[in-house]
Amino acid sequence: MLALFTTAERLLDIFAWWLPMYYTAKVAFVIYLWHPKTQGAISLYTYTVQPLLRQNEALIDQYFEGGKAWAFDALASNFKWLVSSLQSKATMAIVQLQQLKGQGGEADQSADRGWPSAQQAVQAAVNALKSQNPSSSSKAE
Repeated sequence: MLALFTTAERLLDIFAWWLPMYYTAKVAFVIYLWHPKTQGAISLYTYTVQPLLRQNEALIDQYFEGGKAWAFDALASNFKWLVSSLQSKATMAIVQLQQLKGQGGEADQSADRGWPSAQQAVQAAVNALKSQNPSSSSKAE
């Protein structure tokens, strides 16, 4: 009931703020809904909201199922984009490491630390990408 009231209140505040005694009536309505003697929220729900929900239950369930399918599709497509983006960023980083190695930068010190060389890293990345997507590797060759 609180969500329904909040939504209605925001809409009414836009259009009815100028009416005399609007804010007083709004406070009185909130007290009616809240006070245990009147049990306004329970009666309002029982006699108005609950029948509407029961009448439209199948339609509401249908919308929720459609929303779940849409959310799953959006998540799946964004996950594919994320994986693709990370793969391209990793490949660019490896290529930049290889360029540093060719320029005699800090990448030359990687052999001293026991790290793989930039060329070995690039080759490993290319092999990993080929193994993940065998159809594109056969087209490239």
